[in-house]
Amino acid sequence: MHQHIHRIALVAHLFFCAAAISPFHVAVVHRHGARNTIVNVNQSGVCPSFHAPNGGCGTLTVEGKDMLYHLGLFLGSSYGAHGGLFEEAIHSSYDSTRFVSRSTDVGRTIQSGSAMIRGLFSSLEGTPQRAYPVLHNRPTSQDVALLVWNGNPSVVLWMDIMQDDLLQFLNQHTLELFEGNTTLLEEIGREIGLLDECTPSDPERWAPFQCGLDIQDAVNCALSAGFAAERYPTGVANFEQLTKILEDYNAYTMWGIDNMENGGKYQAATGTLGFVLAQEIIETGVAAAAAARTTSSPYVLLNHYSGHDTTLMPLWMTLGNDSLTNPLFGAAMIFEFYFVSADDDSSHSDSDVWVRARIGAPGQLPGDHNYTFEWYQLYCVNTDGSTYRPDAEMGCPLADWNAFVQLQGPSINIPNAGAGGASCYYDEAWMASVNCTPQDTVSTTSDPSSKICRDFRTNCINACGQHHAMTSHLDCVAI
Repeated sequence: MHQHIHRIALVAHLFFCAAAISPFHVAVVHRHGARNTIVNVNQSGVCPSFHAPNGGCGTLTVEGKDMLYHLGLFLGSSYGAHGGLFEEAIHSSYDSTRFVSRSTDVGRTIQSGSAMIRGLFSSLEGTPQRAYPVLHNRPTSQDVALLVWNGNPSVVLWMDIMQDDLLQFLNQHTLELFEGNTTLLEEIGREIGLLDECTPSDPERWAPFQCGLDIQDAVNCALSAGFAAERYPTGVANFEQLTKILEDYNAYTMWGIDNMENGGKYQAATGTLGFVLAQEIIETGVAAAAAARTTSSPYVLLNHYSGHDTTLMPLWMTLGNDSLTNPLFGAAMIFEFYFVSADDDSSHSDSDVWVRARIGAPGQLPGDHNYTFEWYQLYCVNTDGSTYRPDAEMGCPLADWNAFVQLQGPSINIPNAGAGGASCYYDEAWMASVNCTPQDTVSTTSDPSSKICRDFRTNCINACGQHHAMTSHLDCVAI
């Protein structure tokens, strides 16, 4: 009886606290909305013409824009109602210094981020104060936080070295998923227009994994546009099996290849792939807390990140969840930072700043792009060093969440890496395999012959090691 009464009291306490929570800062990370397919072959035959509205491979569609517009509407209804964090700001004017947006340097993410801001400030549409979104971005080759596979020099180098072994594994795995039924892959490939890579009788062009991956993407994009059942009936009938190719590929490239081929040493050294973004979210929350606590001046209310599926998956992995391997179009994660009294839960931390999170996605079919969110149970680390999972709707002290995230960071210090930090990690054997080892002669006419070597040296000043210096031509010479 005593335990039962205690449980009722605890639930009542949590309900009361959750109902009373009023965030002082919000961060949202989302994937872009629905797009045209991105295929490896026959782009002109499979993708809409560039001359058509929203034409071209990978272009954000009307449905994709509407998805993110609805995310903005959701944020507005959640935080812009009476007494809400955004109430005054979103109904007066758009201030890009208080609603800070960042996107990858890719058209579909820039447009998605813009659509989200327009939805958030929808009450200003048709007025002189309407929102003209401001989105900041970094060059793709330097975007370590949002575009890991293109912006992290170490990941780019390592994956280039591993690609032959990776492709061999993925080809075999795709055939196993289809139980050797290459005829079915060929049939769906013909249906879509991908026979250049989906014809088993042509060994020069037959690429089982790329065939399956491109088929899945084409069907998925067609589903979001509403024409999949009519054009790709066989693909739709086998969509679940095709999606398994994508999910397994994502799992293998995100962490599986390191665990299986390298004993987990790579991410143990450099940190999980979403660590940089997670740390940035924490730092902006800390800065907002300091501003909210100490000044009456306006401060950043929303940090907004518009990215890709390859933005969300590394972030989720850093948060302790490696099972989320297929973010839907428009998928989003929201972090709320709020104040509580220090004595509300003294077993965790003496910090009065707490964080909680929710995860969700819009409807994927035309005409239904409303978002559904659920509370996400974070991993946190107590003051005694033990990991725990708090009540999802309450979250945990920011200090405890930060303690968990720090455990996912780099375990080594990269000498002379400068601002590149762990993203400039490399192994001498890697360099030798791409002909990128330091030479003891100075070249004054040409860069290193390997593109991957040039790219790595361009972004990492430590690439020549401790006993060589880099020339203006990216050569490494003895000091």
